[in-house]
Amino acid sequence: MKISVIIPIYNVGLFLKEALDSVVGQTYHEVEIICINDGSTDNSLQIIQEYEKKDTRIKLVSQENRGLYATRQVGIKMASGDYVLFMDGDDWLEECTCEKIAALAEKTHADIIQYGLVTEAPNQDSAEVKWFNSWFNVATDRIEGAENMLTCCYEKREIPWNIATKAIKTEIAKEAVRHQDSLPINHLEDFLACFFIFFFSKKWVRLDSRLYHYRYGTGMSTKGKVTMEHFESSLSYFQGLKMLQRFVTSRQVSPVIQNLAQNVIPQYVMDDALHFAIHRLDSSEDSRRWADALAHAAGAEETLHALASKIACYHAEHVEHAELVRCQSEIQGLTQQLLSVQKKRKKYQKLFKLMTLVSLLLLVGLLFSYSCCMS
Repeated sequence: MKISVIIPIYNVGLFLKEALDSVVGQTYHEVEIICINDGSTDNSLQIIQEYEKKDTRIKLVSQENRGLYATRQVGIKMASGDYVLFMDGDDWLEECTCEKIAALAEKTHADIIQYGLVTEAPNQDSAEVKWFNSWFNVATDRIEGAENMLTCCYEKREIPWNIATKAIKTEIAKEAVRHQDSLPINHLEDFLACFFIFFFSKKWVRLDSRLYHYRYGTGMSTKGKVTMEHFESSLSYFQGLKMLQRFVTSRQVSPVIQNLAQNVIPQYVMDDALHFAIHRLDSSEDSRRWADALAHAAGAEETLHALASKIACYHAEHVEHAELVRCQSEIQGLTQQLLSVQKKRKKYQKLFKLMTLVSLLLLVGLLFSYSCCMS
């Protein structure tokens, strides 16, 4: 059995040698190591090239920056192993990782093997680190059927949607990629990719070992404050959401999966965007700018509804019942006014376009008449 390890690499020169050493030094030797340099501007490419000279199992591809989502897809298309697993260029694996995965794969023939994670952070007692350790180290042992996997992941939240701690049958990963667009997504990319992987899978099993070492705090998802530029780039996952919904709409799926695609997953994506904007953006950023960016990416009506719901939840936690009823009534009224304004604006936009078209036709007519007179 052959295992393909896919490593997207972008400006991780400081940690890359430790990452590569952990893969090259695996106790299981039937390993293909696919390194994709995603337009790094540091010394990452030089480091990979040094390792490539020493180990023939390493395959190197260098490309312009495309983002993690699209880069992983490149690796999947290249993979020739029976299973693929993923590692970020600033993390590392236990040396027995591939050996344990291969043993369980031979025994269970599972489509997905989920293994555990160690969060590498200075403060192991912080609430976020504790959450990471609990969320990515699950107690569920086995799940049968795509619908059950999707429900356990996106609705019940019993298994994680991360890519990095999963070994996936290569044929499943390739089929999943075949139905996805190559989008420049750098936030919630796992959340989207896992939907397609679960959709085409039949069996998920747990490997009760913490094999993946996650370096907390180096990626955008775990950094503190972020810039407006980072926020706006993160909103590309709304393109991925639309892609997911088109995929589900085009197929005969159960009401459960339809509900996940049309309600559960969009709600999570919007909540994440609002959390990002409210809690992660630097306080100096203009809130009107992020609201406009979110409305452009997600849709104005969806954004208004989400903001109104967020305000209602805030008041539910901070005011008395009588005051809450009044606030909710005001919020509903404000939302209706905003939606009414939006509808009027669309109406006026159509009228403006029509008037512009008529004006152009009149102008063409005048020019034609003038040219006839001159002749």
